[in-house]
Amino acid sequence: MFAKPLLFLSSYAPLFAILALRIENTWIRIVTAGLAAAGVAALIAVLNLDRRSARAGSTITSVRNAGAEASSYLAGYLLPFLTVSQPTTTDVVAYVLFLGIVGVVTVKTGVIQVNPLLFVFRYSVFQVTDATGAEYYLLSKRKIRAGEEVTTTSLNDEVRVDRVGQNPR
Repeated sequence: MFAKPLLFLSSYAPLFAILALRIENTWIRIVTAGLAAAGVAALIAVLNLDRRSARAGSTITSVRNAGAEASSYLAGYLLPFLTVSQPTTTDVVAYVLFLGIVGVVTVKTGVIQVNPLLFVFRYSVFQVTDATGAEYYLLSKRKIRAGEEVTTTSLNDEVRVDRVGQNPR
């Protein structure tokens, strides 16, 4: 339920960190730095809470690296470089509206595969199909190949985390 909004927040944590460095207004700097920290904490929380979920085994029949889809997503990262260091109230409202629209699109479409913080945490994102015909994104710290058995936990209907070799906490 909360996984998608938390994954959205985490996906923009680096953007908020860059904004905190670029903007000179103290209160905006504090807010954006706080959002960056909250994004990192959100990803850690989602992955650790998911670790305790029920595990399911499946055989992967097809694999595609979904990280290549990140290029279009990175256009949103132009925001800090288009901002002014002393934004007016109107500028701040425009930035918030932009992030709000991006948030709605991200949560409604489930664009998990383009979360740069996952890559920082050494996860790769694969679009896979398993032997039952289920298609989903698989987060893994290892290379996944067709024909391989995986043990996963489910963040939501569209995203699973590879748990091979990991013990529940």
